[in-house]
Amino acid sequence: MSRGKSAPMTTAPRTAKLSKKVIDDAKPEVKRFVIWDSVKKGFGIRVETSGLKVFILRYRAGKAGRLAPRREIVLGRCDNWTVAKARTEAGKVLNAVDGGKDPALERRGKRGEKTVAHLCDWYLEEGTETKKPSTLA
Repeated sequence: MSRGKSAPMTTAPRTAKLSKKVIDDAKPEVKRFVIWDSVKKGFGIRVETSGLKVFILRYRAGKAGRLAPRREIVLGRCDNWTVAKARTEAGKVLNAVDGGKDPALERRGKRGEKTVAHLCDWYLEEGTETKKPSTLA
């Protein structure tokens, strides 16, 4: 039996200085992947199998260093944002994280809040007993 070198199980992280050309040249593959920016740490583009490309930011929330939970936030779609705008937004988010905030957790909390549609449904169920049918119509 020969003991040759086998191919690595995972590929090395892809890094480049993100630009419009790099984004345009990124083609979808069998699995989604990320191209990390060599300028701003944690900033990159995620390329989905469908071809959708989004700017992302990955960071650690809290002051616990490597023990802190790792978060990922989508900043915007690559076809709607420029690299410069996304990089600037990533800087703003990282400044908020340095200030003790957790934008990903805040977004997750907002998803559970009531919407106007919930309020209208609740009103029609609970607040209409004194209303005339013509008013409700």
